[in-house]
Amino acid sequence: MQKATPLILVLFLAATATFLSLRTPSPKVAPAPETKSAVPTPDEKKPPQTAKTDTAVTTKVTPRPWPQASSDIAVDSGATFWHFGKRNALYHIPKY
Repeated sequence: MQKATPLILVLFLAATATFLSLRTPSPKVAPAPETKSAVPTPDEKKPPQTAKTDTAVTTKVTPRPWPQASSDIAVDSGATFWHFGKRNALYHIPKY
């Protein structure tokens, strides 16, 4: 069966290629009638609209305290903690 698998795959690909090359092409669709252009002519131009950018709402976010701040377990002195988008802790692993 292992020797027959590539042969079956090649035959399937050949049959697919033959079918796709022999099928009749789809009929051509007539072009759509012309409609009014979306681009305005010089006499139809309107002044550009500007968006207000100074109306952004900002809220002050207070970060949650680290879990070790309220714990009775001492913080590992070998860990470095920082916050940049998410909380991270880095442990230095010494090389032997």
